[in-house]
Parts: sequence; C-alpha cells; structure tokens
Amino acid sequence: MCQGSRKGWCTRKPSTRDDKKIIKGWLWRIYKPSKPWHRALLNKYSYRRWFEENAQHSSIKILIRLLHDLRRRFDGLSALTPWMLDLLAHYAILNNPSRQALPLQQAYRRVFQLLSAGFFLPGSAGIADPCEGGAVRVHTSMTLERQDQVCLTAQTLLRVLSHGGYKQVLGLEGTSSEHFIIF
Repeated sequence: MCQGSRKGWCTRKPSTRDDKKIIKGWLWRIYKPSKPWHRALLNKYSYRRWFEENAQHSSIKILIRLLHDLRRRFDGLSALTPWMLDLLAHYAILNNPSRQALPLQQAYRRVFQLLSAGFFLPGSAGIADPCEGGAVRVHTSMTLERQDQVCLTAQTLLRVLSHGGYKQVLGLEGTSSEHFIIF
C-alpha cells in the first residue's frame, strides 16, 4: 500500500507490483472507461509502463525501429500494431533456450521465422498480452485474413533473406516493396 499519502494522494512512485495494481485500479475507478478512448488511454499507460520495465535492452529498441520500417514499406505487415511489434521484438530477442539476448541479426531473422511459422495464426500460441488479464493473445485483434496476410508476407521476406536479398528487405537497395509481389 502507498505510505506517506496526504489527502488520499500518493506522494511516491509505486515500488511493488501490488502498488502498481492499486494505482492502475485507482485510475480505472476514476476514469470509468465507459468510452473506447478511456480504455485506450489506460491501455496506452499500461503499455508504456510495461515497455519501461521490460524492454530496456538496446537491441530490442533497434529491432522495433526496423520492424516499424518494415511495416511501413510492406502492406502485408500493416496489420501489426506498434504494441504487437514491441512484444514481438521483445519475444524474439529474449525468449530463447539460453535466456540470453540474441544478437540483432539473429533476432531479425527470428522475427520472420516466428511469423512465417504461423505464430500469429488462429490456434497458435502467439504472445499473451502482459497488460491484459487472462490469456488474451495480441494477434486476436486482427481479422483472419490479416493474420494470414502477415504469415504470407513473412514467408516471402524470409525466402528473400535466405537467398541473400537482405539489402532489398532492409530497403538499402531499390524500392523493396516494388520488387516483390506479395499477395
């Protein structure tokens, strides 16, 4: 519980997980998310807090920038939200058997391997949203067609990477979205 409060206001940062839950619950009761933008505001706050606590590794931040660039250049990846990209980058770098952060080049390829293997398809494990209660998967906000489109695009980009086309995928050579027909 928050100590040192004056007139019900907490004067220090929350330090424990329980304090954070209490403050989030307090915000929830005050704002009463009856409108969609209230819920979006609280979710944005939760996402920011999670990112500050869990994604401090520099490779994660660089991979997120690369994924945002890919999303902008390839229409098949446009269904991925920034929150999905953040979680995907964190998962690709830190969730591996050795529990050590992967180098950026391996994590970049691993993102394509995960997506092309159907990581965001119906019935897959996907990534549980750490800011939502229960077993809510982040990819369930996409339609089935968009989930399939993300998988298909990742498969094509992985093939291009495997055959030495990293310059085209990264956008260093030519306009990469015009060179490949991605359905």
